[in-house]
Amino acid sequence: MRVVDHYNRSAPVPSQVSALSTGWLIGVAASVVAVAALAFVIWSTVLEMRRRRELLLATLDAVLICEGERIRAANISFARMVGARCSSLAGTRLADHFPDPALLLAAGDSKERIETEMFAQDRTTIPVEVLASTRGRGKRQRRIYAIRDLRQRRDDEERIHFLAYHDALTNLPNRLSFCERLDQDIRRAERTGEPLAVLALDLDHFKGVNDLFGHAAGDRLLRDVAARLRNAIRPYDMIGRFGGDEFAISLSTGAQPSTALQVSERLIAALDSPFDLGGTATTVGLSIGIAVYPDHGTDAETLLSRSDMALYRAKKSGRGAPCVFEQEMDEDLRERYSLAQDLRGALRRQEISLSYQPLTKPDGEVIGFETFMRWRHPRLGNVAPNVFLPVAEDFGYITSLGAWAIQEACREAATWPNKLRLAINVSPMQFQQGDLAATIIRVLAETGLEPDRLEIDITERVLIHQPARALSVLGALKAMGVRIAIDDFGTGASSLANLQSFPVDKIKIDRSFIAQLGTSHQADAIVKAVAGLGRGLDLLVAAEGVETESQLAMLIGEACIEMQGYLFSRALPIDSFDHITGKAESDSTDTEPASRSA
Repeated sequence: MRVVDHYNRSAPVPSQVSALSTGWLIGVAASVVAVAALAFVIWSTVLEMRRRRELLLATLDAVLICEGERIRAANISFARMVGARCSSLAGTRLADHFPDPALLLAAGDSKERIETEMFAQDRTTIPVEVLASTRGRGKRQRRIYAIRDLRQRRDDEERIHFLAYHDALTNLPNRLSFCERLDQDIRRAERTGEPLAVLALDLDHFKGVNDLFGHAAGDRLLRDVAARLRNAIRPYDMIGRFGGDEFAISLSTGAQPSTALQVSERLIAALDSPFDLGGTATTVGLSIGIAVYPDHGTDAETLLSRSDMALYRAKKSGRGAPCVFEQEMDEDLRERYSLAQDLRGALRRQEISLSYQPLTKPDGEVIGFETFMRWRHPRLGNVAPNVFLPVAEDFGYITSLGAWAIQEACREAATWPNKLRLAINVSPMQFQQGDLAATIIRVLAETGLEPDRLEIDITERVLIHQPARALSVLGALKAMGVRIAIDDFGTGASSLANLQSFPVDKIKIDRSFIAQLGTSHQADAIVKAVAGLGRGLDLLVAAEGVETESQLAMLIGEACIEMQGYLFSRALPIDSFDHITGKAESDSTDTEPASRSA
């Protein structure tokens, strides 16, 4: 029993054995977990390094990994940029790819980007932007260069610069570029003492091309015009487009203005042959104004301004010809600007009024009135219509003046007891700048004037240069019953075609032919031909500017049905014709009951 007890005391009890086994197992398990975790970290790190390397090599920007000047790795983007294979780049030197490798080696770790160049495989240079960084230390130090191709950006910058200094439609220098170059030409002329000339160019009747064929055809025409003009000048001369159909040319050599006039003739001749606008041939003319340094100005702004003045004179003188600036043009322009400023508020100040000239039969019977605008200037007195109306057209006031005249004249005519006709002249600019048909329709509705009592007088310029718009507007008015007359007939072009194409009721023989009746065989023949044409086409024929009995007799002999002119009456305020309009009798009738009641 003791022996057994002794044995039992020296052997571990079951609970102690269990505790030792559990501790050992826990230690082993912890070691396994630690090793597994370490293996996982190492495996993850390797994967992450591999992933980063793959991402680095596949990034959109070109990337080089270098030890000193030696390239250890390059990504696909770099290989594509230089036109090589990735495997062939490892071991090459920076000097093999960059004209100035020292610039890269000296770059510090910063966000500052270096702009330089590198070689492609064919040794052409590529503009690039480089950002350098350093990784690791000692023998494990690496330099990483992120490289961006700047060719697209440079192309974009050049394109933006080109667009800033050139006209997008024709690729010619724009006003900014032209003026900068002209300043350089002027400075050179100051040093050499050689004159230079500036030419302002404007296409004749370009607006009609846009109206008839559309703006796409107008753009095509401008491109073709620009090409012809460029080919007509010398290689060292400069041409620019300022917008619309406005061009300018600088001639920096040659005697002036003789050289400018010779070049102008070549430019005008260059546009003589028709332009093809999608199967339709059309022609445009060219007007040119010339200013010469130093006679007409010593800076770009003055020369351009005075060439514009000369251009304006060229267009007023008949177009299609060059005109050299003269000092009087500057004075005329100043007067026009002054007149335009005064005209701007003339309606508001009630300085504009209407006068009426009778339209008569050959026997003197009044059948209607033509209305004319008058301007009584507070300082200048009465300003002639042929003076202020062109100013109103040039400065954009004619639309408001014309609309007022239509409104006022129709309102007045609607009050006449005798249902006489009313003729109103319409400017070509009213066709361009406003909705003329809508204006007239509205006024007739507001005033109550019968449409068949209204006659709209237009010039042949409207029909020739704005045929599409003219046909639309005149067609709408004709449909309402408004009568259409061609004023100053015979002074424009394509008159016979106009009579066939447009809804015309009457032609008015221009006063310049009437004034020469009996003294000019040519005038006699023209009047006879126009009168015969009217009869043949069943059109009324009227004569303007009839002043003598002999003129009247000749016109009666040619069966002219309507007359107007000083022989019958000059244009006067409508109150002067109350006995004709019937307003005098109406007023008398209206006042009789009041007298009796009194």
